Amino acid sequence: MELKWSVVIDSLPVLAQGAVVTLKITVIAVSLGTLIGLFMGLMRIARNPLLKFIARVYVDFIRGTPRPLKKVL
Repeated sequence: MELKWSVVIDSLPVLAQGAVVTLKITVIAVSLGTLIGLFMGLMRIARNPLLKFIARVYVDFIRGTPRPLKKVL
């Protein structure tokens, strides 16, 4: 089976669009993850016991969730 370069070249605009979408999703996911991590960290060191409890429950839930299930969530 031979690679047809004309098909690859014709598909470049679609592949470029896919790369842009992937980069956008990555930036959004990393930003949200950083914000959530920052807030959870600040809640863990807060003096308010309710904030500490909420952060602890969230972290324990995330740590206890199997990795394949996290990909679905």
